[in-house]
Amino acid sequence: MLQFRSKKYAVCSDEELMAYLVKGNHKAFEEVYKRYAPYMLRFFYRHLYQDNDKAQDFLQDLFTTLIDKMEYTKDDII
Repeated sequence: MLQFRSKKYAVCSDEELMAYLVKGNHKAFEEVYKRYAPYMLRFFYRHLYQDNDKAQDFLQDLFTTLIDKMEYTKDDII
């Protein structure tokens, strides 16, 4: 299945995406996830003795932490 990415966010640098994330932009989060989830999942899989369930859990924890940190940062800025 084809996945279409928003051109606006697909061309953004990581720094620009993080600035959008701090503002609560969900499309920016989707772009970060699309960019990094496959790489991070492979990384976790390789380093967790090829345990896919653990790798998926670590990936979810990573992005949950990112969301939590963005909320914390957003509160500090406001």
